[in-house]
Amino acid sequence: MMDDIDRDLAIRTVLAEASNQGPDGMAAVAAVIKNRTAKGKYGGKSPAEVVTARNQFEPWNHAGKGKPNDPLSYAPGSPKYNLLVSDIDAIA
Repeated sequence: MMDDIDRDLAIRTVLAEASNQGPDGMAAVAAVIKNRTAKGKYGGKSPAEVVTARNQFEPWNHAGKGKPNDPLSYAPGSPKYNLLVSDIDAIA
């Protein structure tokens, strides 16, 4: 099971990368996060390290700069964010 920081950053990554792609696209991004974490060679050994590693997930390259797909723009507790909590926990 992921800790709170891993879960939060994984959810933000899925939303920023694929919220416009529906459930299948979001599931695919979540699977990439899981696989990269398991391999441990994509910038880290935890989901938080993997998703924020340089050039691994494009939205994190511009986080906090007001871009439309800014992962920091999603509020915990928002409907989109809450929709992914159980999905992310299921793949952890």
